[in-house]
Amino acid sequence: NGMLNHPTYQQLNQLRLFGMAKALNEQQRLPELDRMSFEERLGLLVEPRPANAHPCRPRHDCAAPG
Repeated sequence: NGMLNHPTYQQLNQLRLFGMAKALNEQQRLPELDRMSFEERLGLLVEPRPANAHPCRPRHDCAAPG
Protein backbone atom coordinates (compact mmCIF):
# COMPACT_ATOMS: atom_id res chain seq x y z
CA ASN A 1 0.00 0.00 0.00
CA GLY A 2 2.82 2.42 0.83
CA MET A 3 4.55 1.78 -2.47
CA LEU A 4 1.35 2.57 -4.36
CA ASN A 5 0.77 5.82 -2.49
CA HIS A 6 4.32 7.13 -2.71
CA PRO A 7 4.17 7.99 -6.46
CA THR A 8 0.67 9.38 -6.00
CA TYR A 9 1.90 11.62 -3.17
CA GLN A 10 4.76 12.88 -5.36
CA GLN A 11 2.46 13.49 -8.30
CA LEU A 12 0.00 15.48 -6.18
CA ASN A 13 2.87 17.68 -5.04
CA GLN A 14 4.12 18.11 -8.62
CA LEU A 15 0.62 19.23 -9.57
CA ARG A 16 0.79 21.70 -6.67
CA LEU A 17 -2.12 19.96 -4.92
CA PHE A 18 -0.36 20.25 -1.60
CA GLY A 19 -3.49 20.02 0.53
CA MET A 20 -4.55 16.79 -1.15
CA ALA A 21 -1.05 15.35 -0.79
CA LYS A 22 -1.04 16.21 2.92
CA ALA A 23 -4.52 14.72 3.41
CA LEU A 24 -3.46 11.52 1.60
CA ASN A 25 -0.43 11.22 3.85
CA GLU A 26 -2.56 11.80 6.96
CA GLN A 27 -5.17 9.27 5.81
CA GLN A 28 -2.55 6.53 6.06
CA ARG A 29 -2.56 6.94 9.85
CA LEU A 30 -6.34 6.57 10.29
CA PRO A 31 -7.25 3.33 12.11
CA GLU A 32 -10.59 3.19 10.27
CA LEU A 33 -8.96 3.50 6.83
CA ASP A 34 -9.53 -0.15 5.90
CA ARG A 35 -13.27 0.15 6.57
CA MET A 36 -13.73 3.23 4.38
CA SER A 37 -14.92 3.02 0.77
CA PHE A 38 -12.98 4.57 -2.07
CA GLU A 39 -15.59 7.31 -2.32
CA GLU A 40 -15.30 8.14 1.39
CA ARG A 41 -11.51 8.38 1.17
CA LEU A 42 -11.68 10.48 -1.99
CA GLY A 43 -14.21 12.76 -0.32
CA LEU A 44 -11.80 13.37 2.54
CA LEU A 45 -9.14 14.43 0.04
CA VAL A 46 -11.25 16.91 -1.89
CA GLU A 47 -13.66 18.31 0.72
CA PRO A 48 -12.65 21.77 1.94
CA ARG A 49 -11.98 21.88 5.68
CA PRO A 50 -11.77 24.72 8.19
CA ALA A 51 -8.21 25.51 9.23
CA ASN A 52 -8.83 24.33 12.81
CA ALA A 53 -10.55 21.04 11.86
CA HIS A 54 -8.96 17.62 12.17
CA PRO A 55 -7.18 17.09 8.83
CA CYS A 56 -8.96 13.86 7.94
CA ARG A 57 -12.48 14.38 9.19
CA PRO A 58 -15.37 15.56 7.03
CA ARG A 59 -16.42 19.14 7.66
CA HIS A 60 -19.87 18.15 8.97
CA ASP A 61 -18.23 16.19 11.82
CA CYS A 62 -16.47 19.27 13.11
CA ALA A 63 -18.00 21.33 15.89
CA ALA A 64 -18.72 24.91 15.03
CA PRO A 65 -16.30 27.35 16.66
CA GLY A 66 -17.77 29.28 19.49
